Amino acid sequence: MLGVQIFLHSLRQVTGNIGMAVRVSLWFVIFVVIGTVGMFSAVFADPNQPSFDGVATLLVFGFAIFFIWGGSLIAVVWHRYILLEEVPQGAIPYRSGLNIWTYFWYTFGIAIILVVVTMILTMVLGLVIFPNTPLKSAIFSIILGSVLVVLFYRLALILPAVAIDQKLSLADAMHATRSAMGPILVLAVAVVIFNTILSQIVGFLFNGDQANAMLRVENDQIIYTEISGMGILYFIANGLVQWFSLMLSVSILSTLYGHFVEKRGLG
Repeated sequence: MLGVQIFLHSLRQVTGNIGMAVRVSLWFVIFVVIGTVGMFSAVFADPNQPSFDGVATLLVFGFAIFFIWGGSLIAVVWHRYILLEEVPQGAIPYRSGLNIWTYFWYTFGIAIILVVVTMILTMVLGLVIFPNTPLKSAIFSIILGSVLVVLFYRLALILPAVAIDQKLSLADAMHATRSAMGPILVLAVAVVIFNTILSQIVGFLFNGDQANAMLRVENDQIIYTEISGMGILYFIANGLVQWFSLMLSVSILSTLYGHFVEKRGLG
């Protein structure tokens, strides 16, 4: 099946180039881990009462900007490596001319489109299938989720195009994938199953709740706690899963672009 082929091809792009994937993103992972711990420590310095002073607010804002920029940089660099075989240079693979912020804003635009479609579909489906029973709720969620996932993958073909300095409109992206809704839906199911399996493995290895989180809620209060050794390992393992999922997602978009726009094979 084409959807499964696309998934496996994208998976091999990551596993077969794992060294390059680490090289492209290791700097970002390190900064995110350090930044997350530092941010929570600063914002929730008081164990009983969160304190959002000026320094903490600036820290959160700066971390958010860095996260957006860094994630977009990794995506652009990985697209270029997969589609153009352009080998990134330096510990932080930034160079002038990369469409980092354009990539982010296009992603943001797609997200807005999906939000609008969600609102419209929710109203329409709500009139046809009012989710007042478990079965109707399941049908409602499946239809809504399927439409949104297929629409995202079709629209998101513009992202690899931006990364490699090519022009591709939303209309062109939709036209290129006009006959691929079935395979894209199968692809989405494969991604969900794969990510679920990874998450379940991490949860099983660390016994879920035994890995103490840095934040917990008690009596409607957010409390910052010292993270345990098991919690640190869980934090690292979960972070690795999220990292792999990110690289896989970018590879899937690269594969979709290469196959449907550039007419590449999947061999």
